[in-house]
Amino acid sequence: IDGDDLASLFTDIEEIDLSGASIDGDLAGDSDTFDFTLADIQAITGQTGASAALSIDINLGTIALADFTFGGAAFTDTGDATSRTITFTGTNETVTINGS
Repeated sequence: IDGDDLASLFTDIEEIDLSGASIDGDLAGDSDTFDFTLADIQAITGQTGASAALSIDINLGTIALADFTFGGAAFTDTGDATSRTITFTGTNETVTINGS
């Protein structure tokens, strides 16, 4: 699931609740993932810089933290067994994925 698709549908979003959703993997041998770039995060939040913060809630039984990939700019990836925080270097935009 490409971040461009979400960015073309939504703007000025600060939180996405996927806790009731699941994704299907292994379509044609590929696992499904959510693929975001810095530009996607900026488009979805409608913001740049540290104010471009996006929070995503997931159910760890149906979507894994590793199902989210990031690119388009350097970033740090921190977290634990139930959450991840992606901070894009130099811009301080953040994506926090909270699992339950």
